[in-house]
Amino acid sequence: MSIEEKLFKVLTTSTVINTKVSTANINPDHRNQDDSLPAIDYQRTGGHRVVHLGGYAGLENGHYNVNIYTSDIDSRRVIGEAVIEAMSSSVEFSAQTFSSPIDDFDDELNQFIRTLEFSIWNRE
Repeated sequence: MSIEEKLFKVLTTSTVINTKVSTANINPDHRNQDDSLPAIDYQRTGGHRVVHLGGYAGLENGHYNVNIYTSDIDSRRVIGEAVIEAMSSSVEFSAQTFSSPIDDFDDELNQFIRTLEFSIWNRE
């Protein structure tokens, strides 16, 4: 299973996340502007595969941004904490945040945004 499939599984099967965000509002690459809030999207931003003299070792380290979109600041925080917990405790892969959350507000869309950056180690 690809790292993207595992990431989607972790986000959509977390009980805590699913009490706040509909699984229909969790999307790879970008969120649909028509989605209701709260919503989550995620994108690969970099990474590398472990290669040695024998070739590919079957281990990759992907860097991902997980973006949370909400209509209020408290939901942004609560959902952000739930995403960090789900990712950190996953048995699908090993994930760690590698920066503090990045918070923003979109005046045009009137929504709060939190970006979480993860380093995800995955064995293929």
